[in-house]
Amino acid sequence: MPHVVKKIITIKYNHNIIINRIIIIKYGKIMINQQIYSTIKGKGLDNLDRALFSDSHCHLYMSDNPKKTLSEAKECKVGLLIDTAVDFESSRKVVELELDHKSVLKVIGISPEAALYDCENIDKLQQLLEKNVIGIGEIGLDSKIIDRVPIDKQRFCFEKQLDIAVKQNIPVVIHSRGMLKSVESILFEKGVKSAMFHFFEGNEDDAKRIEKNGYLISIPPLESSRFKRVIAAVDLESIVCETDFPAVGKTPCDVIKTIENIAKIKNKDITSIGDSITETIKDYFGV
Repeated sequence: MPHVVKKIITIKYNHNIIINRIIIIKYGKIMINQQIYSTIKGKGLDNLDRALFSDSHCHLYMSDNPKKTLSEAKECKVGLLIDTAVDFESSRKVVELELDHKSVLKVIGISPEAALYDCENIDKLQQLLEKNVIGIGEIGLDSKIIDRVPIDKQRFCFEKQLDIAVKQNIPVVIHSRGMLKSVESILFEKGVKSAMFHFFEGNEDDAKRIEKNGYLISIPPLESSRFKRVIAAVDLESIVCETDFPAVGKTPCDVIKTIENIAKIKNKDITSIGDSITETIKDYFGV
C-alpha cells in the first residue's frame, strides 16, 4: 500500500486573494488536484460524453508534456484551450505543436516583455498566421516593466501587431497590467473591434466600459471581492475564464473553480455557464 497523504495548501496572491487547494501526495509527489475532480463528480459531470469547459488563456507549449496536459484537461471536461504565445520563439512552438486542432486554438504574438528583443520579428510573425492561428497575443503594455522595456518600445511593438490584426480581421489577446486605459485608447485609435483582456485587472466600472466596446473580459482562477464585483457587473456573454497555466493555474482544470464562482454569482448551474463561455469563445474567435 503506497503512502498517501491528503493535504490542504493555501496560496496567497497580493495579500487579499486566496486559493485553497486540496492535493494528494503519493510517494512524495503531487498526483492530482482532488478539489477539481470532486467538483466534476459531485456535479454529475464525470459521465458527460462531451467536453464542457474552456480555458481562454494558457501556455500549453510550456508544459513538459503538452499532450498529457491536454489529455488530463479533457478528463475534467476542459475540452477547448487557447494556447497563447509571448514572443516569436514561443509563437513557433505554438504553431508547431501537433495537438487536436479542435481542442487547442492558437494565438501568437510578441508580449510587452518581449518587445525589448523581438520587435524585428513581427514581419516573420505574419508568416505564421497561415498555420491555423485564430488571434494575435498576448500583446499590449505593461507598467511594471518600464525600467527594463521602455514604454515607447512597448507601444511601437503593440501598435505594429494591432495593424496586422486589423488587416487580417482577427481578434487580439491583451496584456494591460497597469495600463488599462492607455491600451483601450490605442485600441480605439487603431479601430480594433475584437479584443480579449487577459487576466483582467480593472474594476466593475472598467468592466462595463470594456463590455460596451464589444470586448471580452477574461477572469483568472483567483478569488477576490474585485473579481466578484466584475462578474456581477457585466453580462455573461462578455465573460470568459482562463488559468494562465502554468504561471497561475497549475492545470487547465483550475478553470472549473472560476466557472463555479460565476455560476453562484449569476445564479445559474455550472453546466450552462460552461456551455455559454465555450460558445462565446467559439463565436468571438470564429471557430
